[in-house]
Amino acid sequence: MSYYHSYELRHLLRPIAARYPKTYKRVGEQLVKQKRTQETGATLEAEILAWIAAMPPHVQPYKCYTGNKITWGEIDWPRTIKILKES
Repeated sequence: MSYYHSYELRHLLRPIAARYPKTYKRVGEQLVKQKRTQETGATLEAEILAWIAAMPPHVQPYKCYTGNKITWGEIDWPRTIKILKES
């Protein structure tokens, strides 16, 4: 499988690519077309925000790995972005 996200976002988006491959591909292709990924010239922060905005809110990215049923729309994004920037 080829990934549409930057390497820095692997922990955030690979679970989605594994559990929701059609949704991941649809959103990834949309972001590449809109030039909102680092591969197409966007900054990492712009790419993070683009993925957050484009992903459907019902997606449960960590359910199959940790059993955590939190949805994409329920994630504390300011905290998550801060953690991603620090790593």
